[in-house]
Amino acid sequence: MRQGRPGIFGPVTVSIKAGDDAPNIEFTKVLHAPGTAQWSSSNAFSQTTVLVFLPLMSRNPQQVDLWNALVDRFAARSVQLVLITKEPEPTLLPWLAQHPVSGWLFPPSYEVHIAPSGTLGTTSTSAPDYWSMGGFDLKAIVARAYGVEETRVDFRDAAAPGKRYDVALVLPQAEDGNTMLHRIQDALKEKFNLSIASENKPMQVYVVTAPYGPGPELHPSEDSMGGFIGSSSGFVLPKGQESTPENTKNAMDQQRALRGITVDSISVSGGTIEKLCKELERGLDRKVIDETHLTGRYDFNVVRGDRTRDEFFDMLREQLGLAVTPEQRDVPMLVVRSNSASDSALR
Repeated sequence: MRQGRPGIFGPVTVSIKAGDDAPNIEFTKVLHAPGTAQWSSSNAFSQTTVLVFLPLMSRNPQQVDLWNALVDRFAARSVQLVLITKEPEPTLLPWLAQHPVSGWLFPPSYEVHIAPSGTLGTTSTSAPDYWSMGGFDLKAIVARAYGVEETRVDFRDAAAPGKRYDVALVLPQAEDGNTMLHRIQDALKEKFNLSIASENKPMQVYVVTAPYGPGPELHPSEDSMGGFIGSSSGFVLPKGQESTPENTKNAMDQQRALRGITVDSISVSGGTIEKLCKELERGLDRKVIDETHLTGRYDFNVVRGDRTRDEFFDMLREQLGLAVTPEQRDVPMLVVRSNSASDSALR
């Protein structure tokens, strides 16, 4: 656009073309900085920064939703996304109070950023130089940070359920995965004043064995690496309830307690029995222990249909050769406790 012509933010004062350096931009006011992040305009030009212009936000809620989705997608990357508006504060600020804008605003560092989540749904991503979880509850975040299944985390804190958080670490350079996870673990313990330790606990479990070896539908896989395991779970939200992470989890917990099972189907391609047991554990009313001694990779698909839990177990025996029986075992659990009953960090 030529200089002197009117633009959406006023007269055009700079004319640029492909290959030119970006002009200086002065940010007169920052209206939103999620979590504890502090905005510095100089930081915007020391890394990749994306500027999105939306003159009237309150009249474009769908565009704001698209912006939030974009921020979630790039939450753990070394990219800053800046939304610029010219809407007057008297109309903008009341609207923002009812329509939160998502996003982190920080440069790469060794600081772990933790803040209450305002995102819809959940996101998670990681690479050698970043780690991010958005929209998860604290139990799920601890499980991922310690590399265990969420079902193996014993976390009973009345203040925690229903509260969701965003956690992100963007490093200046790549580092060993265990080192990065230790940074996350230390930050979680400090932020929420937690003690976290592994303990063996005796409990009623389901033990999976293969008394006669693999069944007729448990096919050896040609895929010697990787593998895929997918499952679906059936549940019904109470009439009128929104499909939020909390409501979904509560509905699944209720069905699991009532029927003992939420698993509808499991599809495996090049997967191990150990991974299958972990998948089963998410949809059953007890922990699942693998004692099959089957170390290969397999392809198979099972659909529960309208079968009860025990009928589903019968199908696993007939089709896959896997026997599921109730037993008692010592189970390693990650025990998470608040160091103070009156601790207010879970806010």
